[in-house]
Amino acid sequence: GLQEGLKCTFGFESLPALASCVHCCSPHMATAGQHVEEVQQIEAGLQEGQASACCCPSGELVVRALNGAEVLRLPRSMVTGVSVLALMRLVRAALALADTPRAAMGVHLAVGTKLLCGSDALDKLWLADCQSVEVSMLLEPTMTHDDISQAADTFLDAVGTCDCDIVCAWLAHIDLETHACLVVLASALLSRTLAAFASYCELDEVRARQGSAYVDVILAFARQCPFRLVREDGNRETFLRTFLDLFQFEFETEVSKQPLDPDKMRSIMRLLGHLFNQRKTSTNSVKAVGQALNDLVGPQRGEEFRLECEVEVDCACELLYLISPRLQERLDGITILSHVRNRLKDLRPNHPYIRVLDVGTPCGGQANLENK
Repeated sequence: GLQEGLKCTFGFESLPALASCVHCCSPHMATAGQHVEEVQQIEAGLQEGQASACCCPSGELVVRALNGAEVLRLPRSMVTGVSVLALMRLVRAALALADTPRAAMGVHLAVGTKLLCGSDALDKLWLADCQSVEVSMLLEPTMTHDDISQAADTFLDAVGTCDCDIVCAWLAHIDLETHACLVVLASALLSRTLAAFASYCELDEVRARQGSAYVDVILAFARQCPFRLVREDGNRETFLRTFLDLFQFEFETEVSKQPLDPDKMRSIMRLLGHLFNQRKTSTNSVKAVGQALNDLVGPQRGEEFRLECEVEVDCACELLYLISPRLQERLDGITILSHVRNRLKDLRPNHPYIRVLDVGTPCGGQANLENK
């Protein structure tokens, strides 16, 4: 199952094929993370020079494990101007194909006795009379925060193409020794999920499923890894609580900005809506969305807010469009819908989405609640 999943994601079946296959960097890999442009540069170079890559006159870059096994081979022309960090992403992708647990280890690259830094440029490794460069790959169980972020990005490249349980199994290989490590993993998931929802379009089924698939992974990983790690203040916290705290901080940071970033705010609303719909509805979850809506368009924003509140109203309407069916299943949810609907009518009575939200208390709402 892991082999098939990685084959679908990265598009290659063996390690030597990584250097010659045009899909060695999957399209999903180039959606988030640092040095994405450099990884795309390698991919583009492989597409243009696939036939002559192995006989490139200017030499090759070969990555080998300590036992001499070849992990990766790239022509020099493909890595000009590329950093060591981008090469690490490709190495980790190769490890994920060959041996998933090893992809969740600390990865270090060295030339001779010199340990390479992530910001180093690969083309500086060549000497004037050198036709090829041998890079040694060192693995260690302890992972730095950069290692965790890279490993998470590598495994999350498969979201949308692999079953979420498989992706969660890969993520579970990451050694989360401290709460700080848990924060790094949660941050990687949050940034990838928001990026997916930023390009979300109801008419584009692929992108719509991608955002929802990230939410599935978040909730599935939270169920599979219910352990608690100790924070600096001594309290214990689960992965889901850590993720939700980061998400709340992201929302509060964005909503305090003037003017708002429309794309970023809409992606936050979409994530909030999907999380609300896919989790069991509770009093706390209803209060959370109610507070978010109040922060967006509540009366505390003042009279000057009426003059420039288009983005806030749009975001509030989009969130309610997603969650109103679930809110109407609860009496406190119906109350929130009624208050927000009246507030939106007061702010922008001619807004095109108001008619969608003009539901009030459904005539059968109370009867449905009593039946439940």
